[in-house]
Amino acid sequence: MVYDSILTKKKKQLHQKIANTIEDIYKHDLCYHYGILANHCIASENYERGAEYAKLEAKRYQKAALFKDAIEYAKMSINSLEKLPQTEANQKNLIDARTTLAIYNLSLNYLVEARDAVQPIIDLVMKMNYKKSLAGIYITMGTYSFGVEEDFSKGIRYMNKAIQYSEAVNDFLSLWMACSQLGIFLPHICEFEKALTYSEKCLQLSELANNPMGKSLSKAYMTYMCTLRGHIELACKHCEEMLKIVEESGDIYIKGTVYSHYGAAQYYKGAFEEAEKYFLEGLTFCKKTAQVGWESIANARLGFMYFDTGLYGKAQDYHNQAIKILEGAKLHPSWANVQKNCLARARVRSNDRDINFAELFDHYKNNKMTVYEGFMARTIGDIMLNIDDDHLSDAEDWIKKAIDSDTRNATGWQLANDYALYADLFKKKGDVFKAKENLHKAIDIFKECGADGWVDRTQKSLAELA
Repeated sequence: MVYDSILTKKKKQLHQKIANTIEDIYKHDLCYHYGILANHCIASENYERGAEYAKLEAKRYQKAALFKDAIEYAKMSINSLEKLPQTEANQKNLIDARTTLAIYNLSLNYLVEARDAVQPIIDLVMKMNYKKSLAGIYITMGTYSFGVEEDFSKGIRYMNKAIQYSEAVNDFLSLWMACSQLGIFLPHICEFEKALTYSEKCLQLSELANNPMGKSLSKAYMTYMCTLRGHIELACKHCEEMLKIVEESGDIYIKGTVYSHYGAAQYYKGAFEEAEKYFLEGLTFCKKTAQVGWESIANARLGFMYFDTGLYGKAQDYHNQAIKILEGAKLHPSWANVQKNCLARARVRSNDRDINFAELFDHYKNNKMTVYEGFMARTIGDIMLNIDDDHLSDAEDWIKKAIDSDTRNATGWQLANDYALYADLFKKKGDVFKAKENLHKAIDIFKECGADGWVDRTQKSLAELA
């Protein structure tokens, strides 16, 4: 009541005095007081100091991998900068602040929010020819193009510009980020060799900077590419190299990413117990650090694994969770549709026959992630094979589509599973010879991939036909 009765001018003076006092008393460890200083400076309408302290507090949270808190203070800094006279210096500070906010959002895969952070400044940046922030803006727009619009051509153009400007101003962090996004997203359109080149560039930059966490993330992105491509032995090798570093670091943000990818490598290898352990640990850390992108992928791959091990109810739970995350963040519509088709597949195996085939076909038709083209076709084939005995011809057509797609796209692990499902179709028809023929093909490809557990699993299926 006393505080509310003080005149506005007096309130401002009080906040200013409190800020000055904190600066005097804690001048040797001021970093622990940036947040409270930001609030007092802003309340005193000293927006310049408030913006600076809010920026420093955001950076402190970012270093602790607490990106949600970093985002809030970055917004506070922006709000303060927008209240200052729009001199050239203040405009540049505002551009930098909005670009930083976008990067914080990108760290959590908040791609829509990242785009929204930079859109208001794009015209101003171009007018001022302010090259310092151009790389970050292009990274933001490129990642949005990849992950929300799924316009890969546009995304590549933006990333190429980001690389150009980051190299021009020696901004190695932006260069790393642009290369990392290309390393992550190019595998979605089966540009595996190009993706590897960019991930290797990230690794080189991390080694030059002697940054173990950068090296771990670079290896994680290589693992992601290898699992999608079907180079499972190499994926496991990358994981083993980075796992010890990450476990010693204690960095929960990095753990969320790396553990999820290590779990994936073990799943594609066929080591299900190890995969489950690291998937679940990765999910825990992803949730703590709000990494919605990798969280969605860990949930999805747990859904795949539980389906493959006959736990169809659990598979449905994890596919539903992946869908919820993706739709909530407006991310990767094609990946969300993959989850919806996999959800239907698990439902059929749980004796649920209420399936909307038109929706499944639309999901396949609208898919923009080439790497999942064969998988989506196989999923529909699996549903038709198991829903009743009246769709065997249609099931065979979809399995053949899957085989054609995965052969063309060089996605070996998926191709092996296509042949394994084709064997199931021939078993259902009573054609043991062709069932064996397709199981042999699956085994040979699994061996080439380095998927030892899947080799053993398929060999057991073959022995049962003897």
